[in-house]
Amino acid sequence: MLATIKSYFKRGPRIYGIEVFDENGTLHFEVLEVNMVKDELFIYNRFSVTNWNELFLQLDVKIPICLSYNTQSVLHKTFSKVNTFESSALIEREFPSLDLDRFYFNLVPFGDSLYLGLSEKDKVAIVLKAFEDAKFAIIDFTLGIAGLHSMFDFLKTENIHTRTKRLVHISDGTNDEISIQSKKDTDVNPDYDINGVQLRGSSLVCFGSVVSQLNTANFVEHNYETLLKSLAEKFGYSRAFRVLLWPVIGFFIALLLVNFFFFDHYYGAYTDLKVTLDSNSANKEKLLALKENVLRKEKRVEAILANNNSKSTLFLDDIAMSAPNSVVLDNMNFQPLSKPIRDGKVIEQDYKIVVLSGETNDPNEFSNWIATLEKFAWVAQVETLSYGFKNTKSSAFGLKITVNEK
Repeated sequence: MLATIKSYFKRGPRIYGIEVFDENGTLHFEVLEVNMVKDELFIYNRFSVTNWNELFLQLDVKIPICLSYNTQSVLHKTFSKVNTFESSALIEREFPSLDLDRFYFNLVPFGDSLYLGLSEKDKVAIVLKAFEDAKFAIIDFTLGIAGLHSMFDFLKTENIHTRTKRLVHISDGTNDEISIQSKKDTDVNPDYDINGVQLRGSSLVCFGSVVSQLNTANFVEHNYETLLKSLAEKFGYSRAFRVLLWPVIGFFIALLLVNFFFFDHYYGAYTDLKVTLDSNSANKEKLLALKENVLRKEKRVEAILANNNSKSTLFLDDIAMSAPNSVVLDNMNFQPLSKPIRDGKVIEQDYKIVVLSGETNDPNEFSNWIATLEKFAWVAQVETLSYGFKNTKSSAFGLKITVNEK
């Protein structure tokens, strides 16, 4: 449940997989809209366009995009798996004069082969900027057909046909390698079953880019991690703003309405009371009666404070004298009321209780002080009612001391 909520706030239930490729000098866009329901993926929509404006008209700006950049400017190459080379070293070995600072690359496994997709940064940046200028969010991108690696194990046919490429399995009984060839006009465009999801070959790269982004065990090696983090952060901020905007607005509207109703209620009550007091001279007798009642309660309070005065002075003196400089006491309440005072009811007190509250800026001295309090002969128990940080320098506390008195 928590993972579903987190995924909703992070990406939302839908995600686009878009493959950008070119044919005969014309840029094409293959779009697959995937819906995520309870950790399952469903194809919600699919279409192809050859125009930026038409693409943007059919896309929803709230849905993130996993982009596969697969134009003719992308260099495709496969290697047998090598364990002794890092990705950059492998590329430098194959292309010794290549300036990697000017290129993006990704390197992914296909069976016992490694697939390299390589393209100039400037050409990728043009496409990314076009989406950014139109306010669409790219949260991940791959070069060439790298996204297919995330579902390669489900594609066990001899030939795998994408929109622009044909992957041919080359197996000698021990190794299962691939060869990447350009797709011919005579090649068929078969359908594929990817773990229950029915796909056309032309949508494989789009779906693979989505699965690759969702797969936590992603084996793509690339040199554009900083760019991906920047794209993900931008989308995360806009997603959080979009998701939380209306709930926050609704909360404040509800708060204002509640405040209005309370104000209206209490203002009406205040007005009625004021009119009643001004118009009714008999209230003078009520005020006198209230005054007598207050005086009577004051006598009760004085009697309570006078109760057991000598002992309370001893207890409070011991507490105050033992407190270290790091402890500041806000309140010391000896024999607090166990119940509020009510007319006609017996006043009840906790005769063996002292309640303290205050602040401390030294936890160690505070702990030592509690230990000191526990050693007093008149103390039966010291209980910490509360302890929490008030700010970076001090913490607020509350203590309850039970008096050892028969």
